Amino acid sequence: MDFADDVAYSVHDFEDAVVGGFIDLREVSAPSSREYLVKEVVSWAKGEVSDQAVDSALGRLISGPYWPTAFSGTPAELGNLKNLTSALIGSFVRRVTEATLQANSGSLTRYQSRVVETEDVLAEIAVLKGLVSAYLMSHESRRPFYEWQRALLKELADALLERQGAWLDAVHQKSWLDAQTHLQQKRVIVDQIASLTDQSAITLHDKLVTRGL
Repeated sequence: MDFADDVAYSVHDFEDAVVGGFIDLREVSAPSSREYLVKEVVSWAKGEVSDQAVDSALGRLISGPYWPTAFSGTPAELGNLKNLTSALIGSFVRRVTEATLQANSGSLTRYQSRVVETEDVLAEIAVLKGLVSAYLMSHESRRPFYEWQRALLKELADALLERQGAWLDAVHQKSWLDAQTHLQQKRVIVDQIASLTDQSAITLHDKLVTRGL
C-alpha cells in the first residue's frame, strides 16, 4: 500500500503541477539548474536519498521518451503528458515487481514475502515529489493555503475523535470498534480523513466544526 501510494502521488502530483503551470519544465531540463534541483530534492527527502542517486534519477527521467521539455496546454502536449504518466507508473511497478519476484522466489505467499522497492525507483519517485515541493508546495505564495488546509484537517480530526466513532463510514466504524488503545483510535481517524476527497473533508468540517452537529 505504501509503495502504491508513493507511485500514485508522485506521478499524478507531478502531472497536476505541470498542467497547473507551476513547474518550469525548461528549467528542470537545463544543465544550469541541475545542482540546485538536486539539492532541493535531497533537502525535501531529508537526506534519505544521496546527491548522486538524485542526480542519476533526474538524468534518467528527463532523458525518457515522454519527458516534456515545455508545456502550454495543447492537446498534443496533454496527450504526451498522459503517456509520461502511464510510462512512469508502468516502469516503477515493473522494476519493483521484478525485484520482488527475484527476492521472494518460492515464498510468494501472504505474510511470507515482502515488496522490494529498488533504489533507482525510490530515487526517481523522490525526484518527482521533490520537484513538486520545490516548485509548488514549498513556494511562499502557496504557504497560506497549505497552512489553512493543515488547520482544517487538524480541527476535523479532533472533532471526529471527540465523537467517539460517530460520523465514520462503515469500514472505519468497524476499525474504531476493534481499536484497543487511544493511539489505535487516532490511527482510525487519520485513515478516515485520508480516504476523503478535498471537498468531502471541507463539507464534513463544516458540519462538525462550524455547525457543531
